[in-house]
Parts: sequence; structure tokens; C-alpha cells
Amino acid sequence: MSHPPRRFLIPARNGGFFKPLLKFRTDLLESLGRMKKPFKWLLCVIGALALCVVVAVILVIAGPKPPVVDGTDRPAWLPEQATKIFHRSQEGFGWWRAAEFTISEEDLRAYAAKKGWELSEEQNYIQPSLVHMMLLPEGSDFNPEDFGPMERALVYEKRQPNNGGVLMVFDPLTSRAYYSESHR
Repeated sequence: MSHPPRRFLIPARNGGFFKPLLKFRTDLLESLGRMKKPFKWLLCVIGALALCVVVAVILVIAGPKPPVVDGTDRPAWLPEQATKIFHRSQEGFGWWRAAEFTISEEDLRAYAAKKGWELSEEQNYIQPSLVHMMLLPEGSDFNPEDFGPMERALVYEKRQPNNGGVLMVFDPLTSRAYYSESHR
């Protein structure tokens, strides 16, 4: 005896919208009833672990942002010469870092050379909105129109296939640098 093809989200011809779904559930429960007890326990453990992983990923992604740190506190991942620093970072799974700081052009060039970064000079460079968004206090609205283009900028960008990587932008007119880095 062959069963008709299972149709989901399509009304059944004779029995209503949910009849194929109820039939599938009944078939599934019958097959689970025929399974041996150790296999049922193994399925329960695997299902519970999968649910824990999904919950952990959601908590990491949707969790609260760490606070913005401002002032003179310089994290180890910024140049020693950096001053007037605003930064935010999240460590562990899904790590990322963002900062805005003041530094001289010579010091930035020396830091870039130390890191092996080749800075390119750009004209009318649009400010890095990602860094600004990462540094906004919780609940603030981001308006990209608040950040006009830089007449001249020194830029280093290395993007990974998963959209992670490093971005360093320096505005020589204001001596402000914008930095972001992430694993993804």
C-alpha cells in the first residue's frame, strides 16, 4: 500500500489543511515506538545538545553590547601613542573590537609598518559607519548623514570571506583614527 506524497502548506483535497501534517506526526510516533530504548535516549541527548547550542548562539548574537569605554584607558590592541580613546570590545566566541582615537600621522604610519599594513591614500573617503555604529551607546540611533566624507584619508582594509577582518582609517585633518577588527 503506497501513501500519497506528503504535502505541507498545501490544503489536502479531502481532509483539510493539516491532514498530511497529522499523518506525518502519527507515522513518526509509530516509528519511535518501534525503536529500542537506548536509541531513544541517544536521540534525546542529541536533541538536547542541539537545543543548547542553538540557545547559546542566540544569546551570544542577541546579547547586550559591552559598554563604551572612553577617556585615557588604552587597550593593549591599540597603539601606545593613542589618546582620547573611545573603544568597545567583546571577547570570546564572536569577538570584535572597535575604537576611535587621536594619534599623529607619523605614529600611525609607524604602527601600520610594525603590523605589516600597507596604508593607501584615499580622497573623499566616506567615514567608516561600522565603527561608529559599534561605538554608539545602547539605544542610540545611527544616522550616516552625521558623518561626512574625509577630504583625505589613510586606509588599511583586509576583509575575510566571512566579512571579518581589519579596518583602519585615519583622518590627517583631525588626527583621528577609526579601527575595527573581528573574526567574522
